[in-house]
Parts: sequence; C-alpha cells; structure tokens
Amino acid sequence: MAILWLKAQLRLRRTPPPTDLYNGLQRLAYSVIIVIAMVEVLSGLAIYKPVQLWWLGSLFGGYDGARAVHLLGLSLLALFTLVHLVMVALHPRAILTMLTGGKRA
Repeated sequence: MAILWLKAQLRLRRTPPPTDLYNGLQRLAYSVIIVIAMVEVLSGLAIYKPVQLWWLGSLFGGYDGARAVHLLGLSLLALFTLVHLVMVALHPRAILTMLTGGKRA
C-alpha cells in the first residue's frame, strides 16, 4: 500500500489508492521513525558511555560504528522533519488538520 501511495505522490499514478485515517506511506513513515528514534537512543548511549556499555557499542560494530549509525539516524530524523516543514509550507491551510488528525467519524 505504501508503494502505491509513493507512486501517487511522485505523480507516477493518476489516482491515489483509497485512504483510511492515514495512508500507507504515512503509516510506514511513522512506524519507521519510531524505530529510528530507538536506535538513536541506543547508539547515543553507546557513544556516551563506551567503556561501561561496551556490549551496546559492540552491537553497532564498536565506537566508530555507533557514531556512524548515530549520524545516519540523525540525518534521517532531520530529513523527516524537513519533509514535514515543506508539506506545511505547501499546504498552509491544512496545518490545523495535521495537528488534530482531521475529522473523525
């Protein structure tokens, strides 16, 4: 379902698939961002206390691996935020709907 929505957003598909409260692409993005945030916390802890949490650092391939994962996660979080800011700029009237989740049946 997320692939169909991505095609619709990129104008590769004329009609978007049917929508529930959140479309497939939104559900995928919000689910993945939770996982990214958890990895950010774990990699941050591995960087913060590398001697005490050596076992956590080894999950990321050592201190340098934890730093690389942390930087990648930070970049993805920044991209997620940037996409949301662009969407608000393109659709300023929809900001209230974005904050409240829209009308519920």
